[in-house]
Amino acid sequence: MFGTNTERLRRWIGLSGAGLLALGLAGCASQSAVQSPTPQPESIADVRVEQDGDSTAVTLLGLNQPVFTAFSQQNPERVVVELAAVRPDTLASSIAVYDGLVDEVTLSTFSAGTGDEMTRVEVSLEVPADFQVVPGEDGLVIHLQAKIAETSDASSADAWSAIDADPWAMVPTDDPAEIDSSDANDGASDWTAQPTPAVPATTLTGVQAWQVGDGSV
Repeated sequence: MFGTNTERLRRWIGLSGAGLLALGLAGCASQSAVQSPTPQPESIADVRVEQDGDSTAVTLLGLNQPVFTAFSQQNPERVVVELAAVRPDTLASSIAVYDGLVDEVTLSTFSAGTGDEMTRVEVSLEVPADFQVVPGEDGLVIHLQAKIAETSDASSADAWSAIDADPWAMVPTDDPAEIDSSDANDGASDWTAQPTPAVPATTLTGVQAWQVGDGSV
């Protein structure tokens, strides 16, 4: 009888200890979950714009490798950067630049489908530009480089291709001086092209008669 009670006591102590251990672990897990801080969104302290020749750098100060999406749009030309969990400290309607490449920089906030706060940065462009968004020492940098016009080069290439096909063809030109010169040459060619009458080899200028002897001859 004593052995049976002892065995039951041991089992009860074991079960109680296991239950207390489980409760302790659950309490630690709950405490850890409560103590974990919620990530705070980053903020844009300011916007800095720097021009270097035909390129411009727009720096979003205060950001440290944020999650972003960057893309370009047309009509009008602009580059858009959407930043997750980022908010601007000050929300200006627009930042005027007008350096020949960038017209304005605009910041606005919106809510994603998950409810997270996001910031949209729109860089309005004067001309089409290539762009690259990279982290910098002071924040996120949007590098902008004006695209090189290829229309004139393509026209020149087509003109020279036509000359290769027809060596007697003239190179198209928009120079007024060359056009006037060409017109003058065309007039001279038309004048000299008229035929000049040929001069006869012998010209009859008069008739004379002589009488010899009795005139029989």
